[in-house]
Amino acid sequence: INYNLWVHGAPQDFDRWETQYGCTGWSYKDVLPHFQCLERVSPDYSEARGKEGPIAVAKLFPALEEVEDFMKACEENADAQRVADYNAGSLAGVSPVQLCTDGTGGGRQDCFSTLVEPLLRSCPNFHVISETFCRRVLLEGSDGLKATGVELELRSGKILQVQCDKEVILSAGALLSPQLL
Repeated sequence: INYNLWVHGAPQDFDRWETQYGCTGWSYKDVLPHFQCLERVSPDYSEARGKEGPIAVAKLFPALEEVEDFMKACEENADAQRVADYNAGSLAGVSPVQLCTDGTGGGRQDCFSTLVEPLLRSCPNFHVISETFCRRVLLEGSDGLKATGVELELRSGKILQVQCDKEVILSAGALLSPQLL
């Protein structure tokens, strides 16, 4: 079940992708501004967090006494350090979860309704093709590293190649995006 957690990820993972795997521009300091542009957190979070993005990030509301009891038990019995904001540094420790909600403990915010639907209404050149499998990213250039489109397999089984003029935005989920890359 998707709990709608908001987690940037471990800074050392991003840094490793850049230093060990040559993914220039993927260090944590490079991707942090993108997280900050997306999120809208309350003032009680770290100053390093985004305040004006489209995705509202909130603590569990109402705060549950059991959560506090659990965190105290972790500190006392497992030597876990309490982390005030796990998206502002280290993930190691114990902390209340941060959720993608409207900020009052109400409605869930998912990426589609928060980011994609507004584009569908306002950008005539933005299209979503559902029930489609992305088979591969089409590459060109002397080094073969310029993405120029994608090859799709429609539900009917038909194979379709879609070309673009400027950029390919790959959003195939946590498992298929890395597989395609």
